[in-house]
This record gives sequence, C-alpha cells and structure tokens, in this order.
Amino acid sequence: MKRNVPCIGFAFLLAVSEPSFAEEPEVNTNFGPIRGVWLRTTKGFEIAGFLGIPYAEPPIGELRFENPRPWTKQWKNGTLDATTDGSMCLQKSTTKEIIGNEDCLFLNIYTPTISKDQLYIQQQKLSVLVFIHGGGFRTGSSNSSLFAPTYLLDYDIILVTMNYRLNVLGFFSTGSNVTPGNYGLKDIVLALAWVRDNIGAFGGDAEAVTLAGHDAGAVAAQIIAARINASEGLFHKLITMSGTATSHWSVQTRKNIRNSSIHVATLVGCTNKIGYFDDLGSGDYGAEIAVFDDSSEDIDKKMIDCMKGIEAIKIVDQGDDHAWQRHPMLIFTPTLEAEAEGAILTVHPERSLSESLFRDLPWIIGVTDDEGLWKTTDLLLNSDIKDELIQDYEDLLVPYVLEMKNTINNVTAVSEAIREFYFKGDILANFEMNITQLVGDALISWSTYDFMQKQINNMNSNLYFYVFAYEGTFSNTFRWGIPFRFGAAHNDDINYVFPYLNTKFADLELFNTLGDKAIINTMCEMWMNFMKTGVPSAKLTPEWEPYKLNHRFMRFGNGRLTDRETEENFLPERMAFWSELMRNFSVPIEEYRIDNIDDDEVEDSSSAPAPSIHRLLYICVSIFCLCSNFML
Repeated sequence: MKRNVPCIGFAFLLAVSEPSFAEEPEVNTNFGPIRGVWLRTTKGFEIAGFLGIPYAEPPIGELRFENPRPWTKQWKNGTLDATTDGSMCLQKSTTKEIIGNEDCLFLNIYTPTISKDQLYIQQQKLSVLVFIHGGGFRTGSSNSSLFAPTYLLDYDIILVTMNYRLNVLGFFSTGSNVTPGNYGLKDIVLALAWVRDNIGAFGGDAEAVTLAGHDAGAVAAQIIAARINASEGLFHKLITMSGTATSHWSVQTRKNIRNSSIHVATLVGCTNKIGYFDDLGSGDYGAEIAVFDDSSEDIDKKMIDCMKGIEAIKIVDQGDDHAWQRHPMLIFTPTLEAEAEGAILTVHPERSLSESLFRDLPWIIGVTDDEGLWKTTDLLLNSDIKDELIQDYEDLLVPYVLEMKNTINNVTAVSEAIREFYFKGDILANFEMNITQLVGDALISWSTYDFMQKQINNMNSNLYFYVFAYEGTFSNTFRWGIPFRFGAAHNDDINYVFPYLNTKFADLELFNTLGDKAIINTMCEMWMNFMKTGVPSAKLTPEWEPYKLNHRFMRFGNGRLTDRETEENFLPERMAFWSELMRNFSVPIEEYRIDNIDDDEVEDSSSAPAPSIHRLLYICVSIFCLCSNFML
C-alpha cells in the first residue's frame, strides 16, 4: 500500500508523464535556487536528492588547519547544480592511493516527493536524520551510492549526510591555541548549524533532528552531545552505532597528538627550516619528539605557515603511517583543546560522563556481534601475519592491534591478563576462537557497555541498546577479497539502513534475500519511529524495552536467522573482566588535560608505578575464577 505522504515545505512542478518527473526538482534557499535529481527508493517511491551542497568555505590555503567558516555566498551561476556528489575529503585508499580533494565540505539532502501533477504548499514538516559516516577519522565520505536513501526514504523522513575533514588535515594539533585541532568535529557542528538554518526550505523540521553516526561518526556524535552549549538546538535525539567517545582510541592525549603532528611536519620539511627541532629526524609516531612550552608558540606559528604552503596530497601521504601491518590505525583523532571560540572538546568524555555533562536525549546505542572482525580478518586469513603476532605477542597485540600504546600504564600486566582470560594461557592453541572476541571487546563492546552503565544514571530520557547478530548476504569481511563471512562484522549493521556493502561489493552480483529485506524493513521502521516519537518500534517485532529498566537489549538476528528478540545482561563475564582491567591499568584522564603545559608535569606511562601486589593478586584470582567457571 502506498505510504501516506504529507505535504512538504517547497514546491515541485511535477509532470504528467510516466514513469518519472520530466523536470528536475528545485528548491529556493538563502543562497539561491538549488537544482537536484530525481531518485527512486527500494519500494518505488520518487524522492528528490540534492547533492554536493557547500556548507562551509573551502578549507584551503590560509583556511587549512583553521576552524571552518560558514558558507554565506550566493551560488556562482545563479542556480546550484546539485545533481552529483561533491568531492570527498583527501584520504589514502586501501590501495595507498591518495583520493579526494581538500575542498570537500559538502552535504547531501534527500527528501520525499508527493504525487505528480500538483503544486504543494507547506502543511507538515518532516523529521530529519543527519548521518555522520565512519572510517576511524581516516577515511570515508557521504557518497550518495554508499549512503543512498533508498531504504530510509521508503518512510516519510528527510536524510542529510555530510563530509568532514579527515586524518591529519582534520585533526592536526600543536596542543595549543596555535593549532588546537578537532577541525573534523568543528566541520560537523557547522554542518548541523547549516541544517538547522536551512532544512525548512527542503520540508524538514529543524526542531525534530536526529543525529546518527557509525564508528568514528558515532564517536563524533557523542563528543558533540557532551558539548551542551555548542549542540543545544542542533539535534534532539541520538543514534550511535559501533563507537563511543569514551573508547581508549577515541581521544588522543595532548602530548601524543602534538608529537604525531610534528612528526608529519618534519616529514614534509616544515621543522628543519625554522630552527626548531634541528635534531628531530623522522622518528616514530608517539616518540618523545616535541616539548611544549610558552616559548614555542612563535615557532609553532612558523611551522603552521609552512604547512599551509605544502601540497595537501603530500601531507596526507605522510599522515597515514602504521607501525605494524595496518596497526595502529587511529593516530589522528580528537584531542582536548582549551576553552576558546569554536572549541568542541574541552573536557575528557570520561569526565563529561562522571559530571553528567552529556545531553539528556532519547538515545539508541548499538554494536555488532563480531566487532573484532574489523581487525582480525587478516589474521584469520594470513598465517604469516598471525604467526608474527603470536611470536611478538606482547610487543604487538596490546600496543598496536588494540590501539593501547598510550592509554594503559603497564603493557606486560595487561598482556598477561588477556592471555589468561581469552586464551586460557595458551594463545597458540586458542587463537582463532578468541582473537575476534578480544579485539571487539577491547575496541568497541566494553566501552559501549561501560558508557551505558554510567550514562543511564544521568538520564531521564530512555536509552535503547541493540546487538546486531544477523549474518546476511553481504559482510564487511568481503573487503579482504574473499566473499566469506565469519560472523556479524563491524560495519555489517550499516548495510540494513543504507545499501553500503551492496554498493561496495556490487561486482559480486549478489542480491538481498527475503531475510535481508526483513531486517532492512525492521531497522528502518524502528529508526523512523524513534525519530518521530523517541521510541524504536516495528511491526512483527517485540517491544524494545529501555535499557535502564532491566538491562535488556534488542538482538537483531541470530546467524542466518532473522529473529528479533530481547535479551538481558550483555556478556557479563567479559564485561566484568574489562571493567576491572581498565580500572587498574588505564592512564588517568589527568594526562589529557589541556593545562598540562610542561611535559615533566605529566608522568611518563613507561615509568608509571605498577598497581599494588594486592591489586595484582586480586586480578589474578578473579581471572582464574572466571576462566574456571565460564566458557567464552
């Protein structure tokens, strides 16, 4: 049955010919008319797409490493041609090719249309979903094929996606007001402000905006949600998928981001020319290469002036480096900055959590059943990489694969605790069975669980938790070149809101099954109802109970089965292990403080005192008991 489509806030002149409109859709904005393109949803509804709309001035030249400036100009040719995607932001592809453009701050808007032959006047505005793509703050874009509206706009909502600066161009920081960093986050906030000010022209309700994000996009959404003054009025509900602002990889210490930034500046020749760091050399990321004090600001300014004159491709090429294989992947990510105009992240997310600074909004949070496949598929498929990891277990696993080099204070103790708990003391004998559980828990699942446990005590609104366990036709593990699924991988849930993996692996000529379509319909209907009412619900699906009532969550799928069931107590033994481990070995959040000016005020993690013998004994006994009583 055809959906009931309300009237929207701009007029379309619709032709009588079948099967498509004869004229392109057009909408008037404060900057002039925008001409879009007709698209069609999975169920055959006509929708309008407006692609490549600039929301900020190009961040090039003197605007590189600067806060974004809002777009205020009229379109050059009177009408903006918004029929194709704007350039993606500069990034290094999986084949090590530099792709995209530095001029990349564009957004896409998709809106449903009405029936043909009529001119409509605004009667009812539509709820708006603003989606932030993932990619570890390194890669990704709002590409209209990957993040197509074909599933979501079977329902009466408006979808907005955007690009934001990535990697070194998005998160370069001197750790001071010279170049505080977080430019990618500031781009997202500016895009949200553009939506607030302009979405009414597209039929959207600026008072009914849901902010959603996946992976790094989820981290960004949560960070912005903790900045109440900056985000108030920009969005009203949240959906965060497979990413948490309190993950140990989400926020870099001020010291580490400065070291990584100066490392890149050295590689492109912007330190040896200014009489600073004369003996620096190329070094390694995270090495002690940069001491910050008040006297360095003038020299930092000279360094930044030099960086603004370097070819952007050269900077991005040097800014995507790894110590071992693809690890660590997350070098340029958000960092703390001082209070200043435009600042986004001035308080560590853990402190925001403990001090109830996150906005109290209706919230959906989710993970996949096998998050760790994000990193472990190459270990499972390549015996040489696996053997190298096992041989150098302590040197490689925790610091690089788990991205914990700078966030724990005793690598040896953590490595041994993990060996006993996940591998029963023998990593060689129990590797394949447990490595994916370990990596998924360390990078995504535990921080999500820990965040929820703390945040629900600060909320009057409802928080809903899901675990995606459906193993459909497509899987993110296909990116290793073999169309074989190992479970419900990181990124797999995205494919049931957008045709993300269908597009990436179109050459395999696979098609959605009835089971895939059932999960697509369920998730999209739930998202739509959540956007409109604050409660996720769908036909033929059990009631989704708020997490704070009985710690219950929704499980989407069970292997190849499309079951949707509610369960309680998420991985209790594994979550208890990580809670205890991180309580004892995490670097204190004081080390992230922006007011730590002198490095000698910050205790070097390598020389940090180990926990007391009583504490270590407690951990060992706990691990022994858990391993004796539970099958992982």
